[in-house]
Amino acid sequence: MIDLFSLVITIFFFAHITACVWYYVGEKSDKLLDKSWLKKYEIENESIMMKYNYSIYWATTTIVTVGYGDLTP
Repeated sequence: MIDLFSLVITIFFFAHITACVWYYVGEKSDKLLDKSWLKKYEIENESIMMKYNYSIYWATTTIVTVGYGDLTP
């Protein structure tokens, strides 16, 4: 049980760090290149919590799954 709890905490920790980096990339690319994933999903004017929710979803999906299902053989 302790190993499972440790695994879940580790996944959430790395998902949080990855989400923060992903959000930072979105903010910087919006200012430097005038395009980013924030504009693509039209959330550049949303609250910081909404942006974090999108980021944490992306990070968690990237960490715990094999793929997004958008590419098929």
